Amino acid sequence: MNDFCSMISKQNFKILRKNEVAKLLGVSCSTLYRMVRSGRFPEPHRSPKGYIQGWTVEALEQWRTNPQS
Repeated sequence: MNDFCSMISKQNFKILRKNEVAKLLGVSCSTLYRMVRSGRFPEPHRSPKGYIQGWTVEALEQWRTNPQS
């Protein structure tokens, strides 16, 4: 499980929502979720109560440099 609270305390923290990530990747939101379910894309970070979910810029950069991990 991701430590959401420590993550948001970092400087320059930004969560990219599904629409933003889908647009950056050039796919639909449905395709983005299919990629997550199949393991081809990392799971989104979620707040402790699950209200906020999305990906950090850092997570996207890591995925772009090594999409298999």
